[in-house]
Amino acid sequence: MRRILEKSRIRSNGGYVLRLPRLLPRHLKDHEVQRLFEVIESPRDRAIFMVMLRCGLRVAEVTDLTLGDLDLHRSKILVQNGKARKGRVVYLSQDAQEALVAYLKVRPSTKIRKVFLAEKSPFRGQPISVRGIQKLLESYAQRARLHVSSHQLRHTMATQLLNADAELVTI
Repeated sequence: MRRILEKSRIRSNGGYVLRLPRLLPRHLKDHEVQRLFEVIESPRDRAIFMVMLRCGLRVAEVTDLTLGDLDLHRSKILVQNGKARKGRVVYLSQDAQEALVAYLKVRPSTKIRKVFLAEKSPFRGQPISVRGIQKLLESYAQRARLHVSSHQLRHTMATQLLNADAELVTI
């Protein structure tokens, strides 16, 4: 049974407010995460989705990452333009760091400072867009026979932390 997140409001003609429950977003089970990553072969795509999953980044935060935001020696990323323009530091898990390092080794050398670049023409070498990442995930999800959204990766990370007894305030 899915947990109820909060109540949304519906106004009636008399000015009364009826609150209806909203369900929590669905998270991926461990076997679904494994199935998804089994179909991802590109080092760039593996790094994108591993960082989203393990660090809980939003798609826009991933597209905004610059090479200067990465501190691989300390296993952390500075997310400068988060929600409400707030910055925060997120830490890389071992597998996310390995995926990121593998991508950076094959990343084209360019003056563009964004971490993730488009690989297909006519945008080759330009920063990848939010929609580009969403389309990639749709393609991989279809190949893995899953229903996955980019925001579900974020909720999967939070659920995994809760299951590992992390404190709610840290999540």
